[in-house]
Amino acid sequence: MSCSTLIIQGNSVLPRNLNPKSKNLIHSNRRRREVISVLQKCKHINQLRSLHAKILRNAQEQDPFIVFELLRLCSKNNFIDYAYNIFRTVRTPNVYLYTALIDGFVFNGLYFDGFRLYCLMVDDSIVPDNYAVTSVLKACGFQLGLKQGREIHGQLWIS
Repeated sequence: MSCSTLIIQGNSVLPRNLNPKSKNLIHSNRRRREVISVLQKCKHINQLRSLHAKILRNAQEQDPFIVFELLRLCSKNNFIDYAYNIFRTVRTPNVYLYTALIDGFVFNGLYFDGFRLYCLMVDDSIVPDNYAVTSVLKACGFQLGLKQGREIHGQLWIS
């Protein structure tokens, strides 16, 4: 299935004895898997924009799993500005979304932006995981320097 032929809606074949909440949950998970599968195949910004529009139309823009894949895709393909715009629309970003964007900034050579986003994450009382710390330490190692790296390391010892 290509990015431009995404099929998000449709009737699923479910056992008749499921209650409506179970049906909705199964249908929602199936749609999520379909979207993520197609996202992982996208290679061009036009495909990404088209798929992102479908995600918005289907009210999936706050789904953390889908947003995570969007951020990873944008970062991997050097669409980091687009990734940042997506991130800004998330009402309550979690540590995984922060980390995906921090890693994207570092991957694209925007070390200071990665460090700054890490600081915003900490200021928002979100506890960084090992991946977030690793990404921001890479930024310190590549460009920012020893002082910032020591600050991050010091935060780890405090928490």
